[in-house]
Amino acid sequence: MSYLDSNQDKQIQNLLCYHYTIAQSSPNIEKKREMKSEKRGPFYFWGMKFLLFLRDAFFKILRLLGIVAVLYAGIVVYLMLSERRTAFPRAVADSKARTFIEASRYAAECRLQDGLVLHGWDTHPEAPHTLVYFPDQNEDAASFLADMKLAKSIRSVAFNYRGSGGDNSGTPSEKFAMRDAEDILKCALSLSGSVSLAGRGTGAIYAFNLAARPEVSRVILIDPVPSIAAAISDKYRVLFPRFLIRTQTRLETVPGRLPGAIYIIEDRTEKRKLVEETKQFIGSLPVLPLRRGGGTLESVIQPLFTMN
Repeated sequence: MSYLDSNQDKQIQNLLCYHYTIAQSSPNIEKKREMKSEKRGPFYFWGMKFLLFLRDAFFKILRLLGIVAVLYAGIVVYLMLSERRTAFPRAVADSKARTFIEASRYAAECRLQDGLVLHGWDTHPEAPHTLVYFPDQNEDAASFLADMKLAKSIRSVAFNYRGSGGDNSGTPSEKFAMRDAEDILKCALSLSGSVSLAGRGTGAIYAFNLAARPEVSRVILIDPVPSIAAAISDKYRVLFPRFLIRTQTRLETVPGRLPGAIYIIEDRTEKRKLVEETKQFIGSLPVLPLRRGGGTLESVIQPLFTMN
């Protein structure tokens, strides 16, 4: 037992010596730290504060970027889910234009392949030239007739698309878009054996893609777009990149005969980029670009029917 007791005493003494040494060295350590900080000076202190500030700012920016990324992804997903309504909206009736053209006086109907009836207008049946107009997707066809001021030398035939204009039933969609445009042309040809085609925006796609028909004498494209996807992308920019848009309706390479000239009317300056893309697609085909400027649509279109 005496041997164990002596061993324990030695351990206790060693432990006391260790703590005593630590206690004695602590003030020395603090002094050394103070001396180091004094040697480093105020620049070291402010430098450390600045580095801490940068670190905090970096993590705040990361959090902010994360929030922005989540919001952006949400907007893109919403636009993708609502693409059909964006690509094929229902045009609202233009009451002022309809009053101006006395809509009921020139009312016309066109029956589609599936039995649906489209409502539109047929003005001045006695005129020597017939112009079939395809409106932009969100445009009431009556607006074009009002812009033309019911030019008496031109028989204007225009119908709103299915589900548009407030008086057409059905649901607008890509499935029926081109087929309905062909039916509209058939209705117009039942009224007149030879026609000219005109279209604004996305309506210019239908007019151009029907240009090879032998009954078509000229094509007039007003602020044309190369595709519906291009029009959507131009509207939403980075919020809806073109490669994410699934709608395929676009200008097609028209086989066979084409009219003598394709007239492009630049009406709105904000559409110029899309107009240039359309010109690039048309390429070597004869194009006569026109700028509406301060004149009326009637003053630009009417002279085209007197050109050779």
